[in-house]
Amino acid sequence: MEEVIAVYEGEASATTLLLCMDEKPFQLLGDTVAPLAASVDGKPQRQPYAYERHGSCNILCAVAPLVGKRWVKVTEQRTKRDYAEFMQEVSEQIRQEMPAVRLIDVVQDNLNTHTKGAFYERFDSVTARALSERFAFH
Repeated sequence: MEEVIAVYEGEASATTLLLCMDEKPFQLLGDTVAPLAASVDGKPQRQPYAYERHGSCNILCAVAPLVGKRWVKVTEQRTKRDYAEFMQEVSEQIRQEMPAVRLIDVVQDNLNTHTKGAFYERFDSVTARALSERFAFH
């Protein structure tokens, strides 16, 4: 915990970017009964409890709070491959938009897919090493 606090309290730098990353599984639901519309007396729209399940998805989100940026990707499931590809996409967009950034400090939970090993499982060793050196995980 002290490490995370130290990252948050660190000085802002043009060459280092703070990135907060998380993901969430999400259930996809559909209506089986049309909701009741809001009434003229100001009562809000009412929703029935009946729904139809349409599977699930996973939402990956990375936020750079000090520069006001966020990246979001929806995947069918939660895998190391999805995580690695998302992190590569974020890294590439940061490289294009903020070329001075050399190191990305990533604050994330310790989910089993959130590892540098995911880079090596998904990419060739040169790409995986470059990504591993680009990110500092906290």
